Amino acid sequence: MKHYEKLFFLKENPKIAREALGDFLLYQIYSVPVLRAAYPNWPALPWFLRKNTPNEIQELIEKSPYLSDKVLREKLNAYQIQKAVHVLKEYQNCGVPLTQDPTVKQTRRKLTSAKGDKALKILQRALSEKQFSDKIAYLAIRSSHKFLLDPDFFRKWYVSKQFAKNLTFEDFNPTTQEKCYGFPAIQLTQGCVNHCSHCGARATSHLSHMPWPVFKTLYAALNKYYRHYPQKYVDHHFAQFFSDSDMLSYHDNIMDIDSGDVGLWIKEEKGNAEYLTRGVTDERSRLALAKALFSEQSVAISFVDTPKENMTHNLHQLNETLDVVESVPQRHVDPILIHLYLKSGPSVSDDVFRKFPVNKTLVYAQGRANDFPANEVEQKDDNAFLPMLVFRPNGRVDGGWVENKEQRYEKWFSLYGVPPKGHIKGLKRLWYKIASHLQRN
Repeated sequence: MKHYEKLFFLKENPKIAREALGDFLLYQIYSVPVLRAAYPNWPALPWFLRKNTPNEIQELIEKSPYLSDKVLREKLNAYQIQKAVHVLKEYQNCGVPLTQDPTVKQTRRKLTSAKGDKALKILQRALSEKQFSDKIAYLAIRSSHKFLLDPDFFRKWYVSKQFAKNLTFEDFNPTTQEKCYGFPAIQLTQGCVNHCSHCGARATSHLSHMPWPVFKTLYAALNKYYRHYPQKYVDHHFAQFFSDSDMLSYHDNIMDIDSGDVGLWIKEEKGNAEYLTRGVTDERSRLALAKALFSEQSVAISFVDTPKENMTHNLHQLNETLDVVESVPQRHVDPILIHLYLKSGPSVSDDVFRKFPVNKTLVYAQGRANDFPANEVEQKDDNAFLPMLVFRPNGRVDGGWVENKEQRYEKWFSLYGVPPKGHIKGLKRLWYKIASHLQRN
């Protein structure tokens, strides 16, 4: 049983609520015993658990000594039902990709299923009639909770074993004589605010995000097969959920999901998630990083050290990021620092990394790094890079390659143009397109 399902099953047990309070708050699973256990312990709780608790729940915790169990349960149920109505309404007619940037084009998509639409009607009626029963609250949780939601309430995509295989690219490990694979990237966020001087993707600062139910459906459908692929001696698993972006930037504002939640969920799926980040930029990214350190996933923090960087800013960002790491002594993993610099050498010593593991890496010529003098960057042939396949936040699926040391992409198909089942002809056309591209490159 997944850990959050076990917590949900035991949430009414006062002893368990006290003993596992941190986990209940981390996974946002609430009950009357959890709220009562939180009240006396609130000031001593770690900052990220308090920050991870919605304002409405914080108010209920504060009022809990003055409310009976019956009243407190009713108010908690009302919160769950109100939240579910909001979530289902937003996904029923959702602007895709999710964005706060007016320059990013959105298309309205229906992401709920017929079951989700029915649940919304039931929850709206209960809300209007102020029927806040446990039964209705259970429906609300299963249709809107970031971890506990039932995928049947949302749109699905059928992925066959052959289709999943067609989306991979085979490689060969000369050391182990092992066949290995390059997997598609499900891009949680497109765009990046860091504007790194070595960025191979020449990322822009126009951010957009993939809706959480879409990511969950895609990941589950593909990992069903990819988790069986032998990848014992290589580090590129089905674990990349970024492309021209920083993992800590991800945010689904409808269900309030950040990238820390992504790692926690994938942990329970027995999968991998790779965090690659320049570091924290705001309060949301601080919370996401703290939760990522609990997810037992690999976390890499890049420190870009070139003459085109604002090194004062970079050192400040690094210090703020490492401050967050050190503020989570209960973390399950230490991050790896990647120190990127030119052949002329770094400008800072290892002391700035506070004794965390450091991987020293030369910048290689790709994308924005091509703007450096050729003798300052590592040169790699275009064919040294596997072809890339990226599921974009807007539903577009792009095939990519490297040409003249620049990343190139072309649209292969759109998720929203693929029927839920029976799309064999479309998949054959896709594979022919992939095969012809590989022959050209």
